[in-house]
Amino acid sequence: MKETMSDTKKKILIGVIAGIVVAAIVIVIVIATGGKDPDAGNTDPVNNEGVTATVTPDITDTEPTATVTPEITDEPRNPVITEPVNTEPAKATLGEYKGIKAVYSPKEITEDDINAEIEKLQKENSYFKYLPDRAFKEGDMAVVSINTFVEDKYLEEDSAKYIQVILGEEDLPDFMDEAIYGQKIGEFVQVYHDYPEDFEDPDMAGKTVLYDIELVDGFEYYVPDITDTFIKENTGYASLAEYKAKTKEKLQKDENERAHDETVDSIKHTLVDICNYSGNVDYEIKKVYASKISANNEMAKEYGFSDGAEYYAYVEGMSAAEYQSMLQDESAFEAKYQLALDEIIEVEKMAETYPDYGKTELRNAAEQLVIDSANIDGDFN
Repeated sequence: MKETMSDTKKKILIGVIAGIVVAAIVIVIVIATGGKDPDAGNTDPVNNEGVTATVTPDITDTEPTATVTPEITDEPRNPVITEPVNTEPAKATLGEYKGIKAVYSPKEITEDDINAEIEKLQKENSYFKYLPDRAFKEGDMAVVSINTFVEDKYLEEDSAKYIQVILGEEDLPDFMDEAIYGQKIGEFVQVYHDYPEDFEDPDMAGKTVLYDIELVDGFEYYVPDITDTFIKENTGYASLAEYKAKTKEKLQKDENERAHDETVDSIKHTLVDICNYSGNVDYEIKKVYASKISANNEMAKEYGFSDGAEYYAYVEGMSAAEYQSMLQDESAFEAKYQLALDEIIEVEKMAETYPDYGKTELRNAAEQLVIDSANIDGDFN
C-alpha cells in the first residue's frame, strides 16, 4: 500500500526533530568538556594547572607548591603567576639568634635644636601686613603694574597689571628691584635697560627698553618676637621658659624613639644575615613582592594615581627603576625575616606555649624574644 503525502511529511518532520536533539546533546558534551579530549589532562584554571593568569597571590600559612615569577616592567603592576612547579619549601637555618649585638645611641637635644623649633614657631606666625609710611626695601611685597616700551612702541605681551612681587626674591630682575628700593606706594618709576644683540626676544634684542613701573600697593613681612606674652597667646604654655622645657622633653622623646627603631631594625637585619636559607626562597620573596605591588597600587589609586610607581615618582621623586629596586630589596628582607621568625617559633615550640596565637601573633612573640635577648650597648628603653 502506498504511503500518502501526509505520512511522508510526518516521517521527514520526525527525522528533523531527531537531528536537532542529537546536535543539542553534542553541544552539551562539548561545553561540559571544554571542547577538549578528556584524556588530554585537566586544564581547569581553578586547579591552577596549565594556566597563565594575572593575579596577586595571597599570603597564607600553607607551604608553597609553586614558583611565582613577577613580570618586571618599568611600571610594575600585578605580577604574573606562571605554570606551577613543585619544589622544596623555603626554610631558614638559624644562627645564634639570642644575644645579637646592637647599639642604642640617641643624640642629646641641644639649645640649637630648641632654637630651631622657636624659629619654626616664628615662621608659622609671620605674615605680610600693610606697609607703613616708609619706602620699599628688600623683603617687602609690592603690587606693581609694568608698562614696557621699545622705541615708543608699547609691548603688551611684556607688560603686566597688578602683580604681586617679593623684592629681592627674583620675582623681578635685579635692575627693577634696585629702581623700586627707596620709593613709596603710589609713585612711578621709569627704568631703562639695554639688551644684548643675542637676546632671545627679537623685539628687545640689541635695543634699549623702557619700563614704566607703578607702585600700586605694598606690604611688609612681619615676624613676631617670641616673648612670654606671645607664648601665652599662641601655645598651651604659660611662659617661654616652660615652652623651651616642654619642647626639649618632646624632642628628646622623639629622638629616643627614632634611635629605638634604628636599634630594632639593626637587630632584625642581623638576624636575617646570620641565617642560612634553603628551598624555594625565591617563591617567598616573590609572594611578598606581589603583595607589596598590590597594596601600593591600591593606595596610589586612593590618591588619584594609576599605580604605585606613579605615586612614588610624584611624592618621592623616584624613577620606575628605583621604585622597583626598593620593592625588591624590601621583599627579599621581609621574606627572609619571616622565615627566620617561623623557624624560631618551631625551635622554641611557641605554638605549644601560646596555643591561642595565630601566625602573626606567634611571629610577634618570636621577634620580641630576639629583641629582649639582644646584647644592646646603651640605655635601651
